[in-house]
Amino acid sequence: MQLAKNLFQLSGPFYGNSSSVYGVVGKHDLVLIDAGFDAPQLQIIEDNIRYWGLDRYHLSHVLITHCHFDHCGNAAALREKGVKLVASRIDGEAIESGDDRTIGFAFMGRKFPKTPVDIKLDGDSSIKIDGMTFDFIATPGHTAGGVCIRTTLADGKVALFSGDTIHIGLNCGFARLGWNGSVDFNAEDYFNSIVKLKDLQVDYVLAGHEYNCLKDGSKILQDAYKQALLSLRDLPYNYVSTAVRSNIPIF
Repeated sequence: MQLAKNLFQLSGPFYGNSSSVYGVVGKHDLVLIDAGFDAPQLQIIEDNIRYWGLDRYHLSHVLITHCHFDHCGNAAALREKGVKLVASRIDGEAIESGDDRTIGFAFMGRKFPKTPVDIKLDGDSSIKIDGMTFDFIATPGHTAGGVCIRTTLADGKVALFSGDTIHIGLNCGFARLGWNGSVDFNAEDYFNSIVKLKDLQVDYVLAGHEYNCLKDGSKILQDAYKQALLSLRDLPYNYVSTAVRSNIPIF
């Protein structure tokens, strides 16, 4: 579905998928944010690309928010089609090795289809594609190399793709934090990442699961800070607090 002038949601809960994949269109290129889980989800993504006429653009890059199976399980298949993969260096190495950081254990022990990552970015970085700038904001915690991705859309609105760092409640009413079952989950890093995000000025927050917020996105970031204060502050590594445990377990 089209969310803004050059922004599309190509898979997600409205299409019967747990994880969301987004497409951003430039003058010539289509850039995906995350790749989805498996072949049936990839088929939905490709069907939506055709439905919205986006197949007239060159599908050039997939920008990966983090290394979990449900967000980049299709990375290998897309790379075989000539699409370049971009991720943080840390999570990019996990994608290349296919180890437990990709959480195959959470999906009936499925083997992650490991693949080379074409561009691995360090820390806070930016990449320019077809005249568009995508800022990779390092937000470790949910995974060791997780990122949020920020870009300015054709309508001038600032969009933040939050992956699983921040989820959004019904009607943009509140924020929720991501799953804490990763082998590299770190509560202290997660808290610091939310502090880093809380004052960003963004219009849209586009999460890796469930709902999006297309109005007053900065308020979601502020509420995420409140949630982090309640559930993550001063917790030791890999501590599972009552507040975090109460979240719906999405990956």
